[in-house]
Amino acid sequence: MTGLLRLRLRRFNRRAAMIWIVGAACGVGVGAVPHAARAQSTQEIVAQRELAYRAARDAYDAAVSAYDVLSGQFNSALRAVDRARRAQDEQAIQDAMASAYERGVPLRAQDMRVHDAAKVLAAARDSLIQAITARLQELVAEMEVAPARQRAGLDALFRDLSRRLESLEAEAAQVVSFEPVVLPEINFDPRDGEVDLRAKAELLERIAAVADTVIQDYDRQIHALTNRLRLDQQRRDFLAGTRRFGDTQVPVVPVRPTEGQQAEGRPAAANDSTSTSGSLTLEQRIENLKRARAQTEAYRKQALIRAAQFRKRIGSIT
Repeated sequence: MTGLLRLRLRRFNRRAAMIWIVGAACGVGVGAVPHAARAQSTQEIVAQRELAYRAARDAYDAAVSAYDVLSGQFNSALRAVDRARRAQDEQAIQDAMASAYERGVPLRAQDMRVHDAAKVLAAARDSLIQAITARLQELVAEMEVAPARQRAGLDALFRDLSRRLESLEAEAAQVVSFEPVVLPEINFDPRDGEVDLRAKAELLERIAAVADTVIQDYDRQIHALTNRLRLDQQRRDFLAGTRRFGDTQVPVVPVRPTEGQQAEGRPAAANDSTSTSGSLTLEQRIENLKRARAQTEAYRKQALIRAAQFRKRIGSIT
């Protein structure tokens, strides 16, 4: 077996392994027959989930619009009640209250529809994020084995998907804000009895539980961005190797702006990890998340320490 043939076989095996990994990440059955795996590529899965996400987004926006209309009608009915009360017109008050009640019933029902639509949208968004992440991994694997002249096109696809991923992540970001110190109302009071002390301890423990949930979300984001950073480093290594040893020069491919974004004056250089949204690099985003996690962890510990102090005080008075 010649050296060239051995090289091709190694590349083929690496490629097959990546297809297996990506297929598992996207929900393609590992035990499926080969032609079924070929029937739906990762790129097709991304396109399908993008359509599902857009449909969920349209449904959510429609539900919110309907809620806004009903909310406006309900608020108008409440203002009518206020006017009737100021006029001290009992009949008008009764009529206005009845009207407000009639408008409140569909408003509450629509509020539930908005809640349900939001859950569907979140699930569709998470599913799309997973598929895009798998496709990015696949693109990096393709760069490794592709001829030098094809890597610029693959890199352009990588950048397009990275921008889309960042917009989805920004939409999904739900940050819970915390006060930097324990609230004054949760301090010791000499007049506190057992019930007061227990209530304050439980409140602090609930705050700590919320902080713990936020910390877990920070960990998830840090893990995802760290993997993205590793993937981007691999991509840049391949492109750098192409420029250094490739048989052709990689052409400059202009980066297409995603929907809702304006084109930048120039595409980011291939050797930087600047966020494709044009704001922070992946490294900066990771560091910001780590700092926020550390602050939240300190707040959580403080809340638990104070809660333990309250419970200790309970033991001293019982």
